[in-house]
Amino acid sequence: MALRIALLVGFVLFAAIPAAAVSDSLTPTRDVEYYGWWHDTGELLLHVSNLGFTGNFGFGSGEPSAEWPPGSGYEHVYVAGLWFGAQVDGIPHVSTSAWALEFAPPGDDPVYTIHTGAFDMAGGLRFIDDDGDGLKDEDRLDGFDNDLDGAIDEDYGGISEQMFVRTYFDTAATMSPPPHEHIPLGIRVTEESYAWSADDRDDFVGVHYEFTNVSTDTWEDVFIGVIVDPDVGYEDSDAHWEDDVSFVADEVVMPGLDGLFPPVRVMAAYAYDEAGGADGDWNGHFGAVLLNHSTPQTGSEEPRSVEPLGYGIWSPSGVPAIDSERYAAMQGASIPDTPLPPGDTRFLLVTGPYGTLAPGETVELDIAFVCGEGLDGFLENAATAVTVYNGYYSKGLGQQVRWRVRDEITPLWQNAYPGPWRSGRGKADTPVFEPALTVGQMTAEGAVHLALSLPQPASATVSIYDVSGRLVATLARGALPAGAHALDWSGRTDDGDQAASGVYFVRALVDSEVLSAKLALVR
Repeated sequence: MALRIALLVGFVLFAAIPAAAVSDSLTPTRDVEYYGWWHDTGELLLHVSNLGFTGNFGFGSGEPSAEWPPGSGYEHVYVAGLWFGAQVDGIPHVSTSAWALEFAPPGDDPVYTIHTGAFDMAGGLRFIDDDGDGLKDEDRLDGFDNDLDGAIDEDYGGISEQMFVRTYFDTAATMSPPPHEHIPLGIRVTEESYAWSADDRDDFVGVHYEFTNVSTDTWEDVFIGVIVDPDVGYEDSDAHWEDDVSFVADEVVMPGLDGLFPPVRVMAAYAYDEAGGADGDWNGHFGAVLLNHSTPQTGSEEPRSVEPLGYGIWSPSGVPAIDSERYAAMQGASIPDTPLPPGDTRFLLVTGPYGTLAPGETVELDIAFVCGEGLDGFLENAATAVTVYNGYYSKGLGQQVRWRVRDEITPLWQNAYPGPWRSGRGKADTPVFEPALTVGQMTAEGAVHLALSLPQPASATVSIYDVSGRLVATLARGALPAGAHALDWSGRTDDGDQAASGVYFVRALVDSEVLSAKLALVR
């Protein structure tokens, strides 16, 4: 089952130390995929592996690592890898894929290769019962007969035009001798990544992780981190990684979707090339954007939606190399006030703590790797990734686009156009009764008719936002009975001032579900 626990979100910035050589220690009999696999359907050519890291990590010289745009020669990442930390009997353990190689597929079983799929391939029709068994998308694309019907990957539900799925463990890695006291936790990781070619969603790659406890131990105070060594600049220039600046963002931003969708919250760590360096100027920004993760179960005293609890900066002389130091870095992660000076910096995006993870339980994480021109371009593309993640209607495709994998995960930021959140993996066709938000015509007095329909009693907050994401007015907050509720907006702000003519967004938070709509106020 998927664990839902409230958690802290933070970031750590590291001053660099030289990365250890890794390619010479690979075990040749292991069925690893670390070279020649990258997303190339969009503008971001991003390398992937089934060793827990992204970026070529020095394995594929001359091949894309995180090249953007294609053919430009401008790279953005040396490696981005996982840190997974937990305590067992009070002792901290952290399994990592950067810079030690502690994740790998087991043995030489070919089923643990990288599996490829797409939403228009056979078996990949999402929200469709491909095999006629009454279930939708119940057989994950992973080489296994997950639904025990004698067929493999026959109804997996493709999410994008280019989709890679891989499974690996921290107990299978014999690729390099442990340089410290590391003891594997017993983690099974299933990683899926998604890319698109359309102009409105081709500057990012989405990634979904599922971490399952396959050990016999119960883990306490679990943290998940994504560590990034961002080498930003022209690949063939000398030492283009020596003047990178890493920092973080937490802003409300309009997505790059022609102004048709409301602003969303962007939480990201990113890096860029310092202007005026010896390697020339390049304005590309690359970062990891936090989209979602497991959250508390209903009835928990913790908040059910994800919010940051605190941030700061941690800048030692180098990246921690032993489990206790790595765990302390994640445990103390917060957001910095200022960026580190330009250099070969690394940043760590941390989520946690997830509380207790018993054997067989799973915790999930969704992020996007995003590129953009300048900080504004990066933030706009990041906001687009958030919007696509939550779901929106594509006129070009004539269909709903959404890459949220698991409907049971509460969205990180609920101020986005809602996708079909009830179509989860392996669910039968059953009727769903959902709340509804409608926007009517303006009255002669300048008010706008709004209606909220609730199938059952719920806690609801209905608010009006302008196009910059600023709260303009709150129409309702509190418990509402089942039925239809008229919530007309007078066209005035909470301060009593008359709102200017223009486009506004209505956002209704109903328990843990969000509805949104657009309206035009004309004076």
